[in-house]
Amino acid sequence: MSSLRTRLGSACALALCVAAAPLRADDDAGKAVYRQTLKATAFIATTDFNSWGTGWVVDKDRRLLVTNHHVVHANDDMMVLFPQFNKNGKVIAEKKRYMKEAAIRGVVLDSDPLHDLALIQVDSLPDGVTELELAGDDADPGDRLHSVGNPAASDALWVYSTGKVRAVYRRSWSTRTASGSIRRWSSRTRRSTPATAAAQSSAMTASWSALFRASTATPGWSASASPSAR
Repeated sequence: MSSLRTRLGSACALALCVAAAPLRADDDAGKAVYRQTLKATAFIATTDFNSWGTGWVVDKDRRLLVTNHHVVHANDDMMVLFPQFNKNGKVIAEKKRYMKEAAIRGVVLDSDPLHDLALIQVDSLPDGVTELELAGDDADPGDRLHSVGNPAASDALWVYSTGKVRAVYRRSWSTRTASGSIRRWSSRTRRSTPATAAAQSSAMTASWSALFRASTATPGWSASASPSAR
């Protein structure tokens, strides 16, 4: 009996080790995505802090950032701040800290309320800032999503969450405009889990964050931001 218990214990320990290996790999991948993404992610706010959200650098040379139309609204100028780090190299996440810092001026070059997108050009970029590459294709069921952003409901910035795509499908709906006309919409919708990562992000309704997926088919990372996010 003692020998059987020993063998069973060894088998259980081995199973736990085998199961833990993929979990550690996922954790390491998530940390790598987070570190890389932080270098290109920004906190974008109106000058009165009545509206804020997330942006990311799409073209470093031209100092261009992508954000959402619902962040900029009708404003021409925005405040842009990038992550700061403490003496231990950890990102400072408290939102109130950034509201006291000097921001970089950003000019809204274009805004598209239909797709909830906006393009901003900043006066300068801090040292160490990088750009993110647009994804070459859409996400598929089973793909892992990594989300980094600044949700309005949170007192923290640079919030990370992750999940897997459950389904990608097309849906259509219509709305009535103020003039009484009917506007028809169509989008590719992505359902993912957990809900905190990107429960139901639509190609017409941009989420608060840029989403990233670790690609095993090609080297490096591929990334895009809502509305065609993954």
